[in-house]
Amino acid sequence: MGDSLRDAAVIVTGGTGFVGSHLVRRLVAGGARVHLIVRAESAFDRLTDVGTAIASTVVDLADDRSLDACVRHVR
Repeated sequence: MGDSLRDAAVIVTGGTGFVGSHLVRRLVAGGARVHLIVRAESAFDRLTDVGTAIASTVVDLADDRSLDACVRHVR
C-alpha cells in the first residue's frame, strides 16, 4: 500500500472479521485513519493489537440516516 493512504480517512465494514481485520492492520500500518462500521454485537478480539489506532461506530447498514451521519463524521 505504500504511502498512498497516509492520513486518508478510510471506512471499513466487516473489519472485525477474519479478512477485514487483516485489511485494518494493513491500513493502520500504512498510516490511514481507519474507522470501522460495526454491528452492536461485534467482537474486537482480532483487533486487540491495533488498539486505539482505530475508531468505530455502531451502525445498521440498512439505516440510511445513521450511515450517512457516520460517513459525514468520518470525512
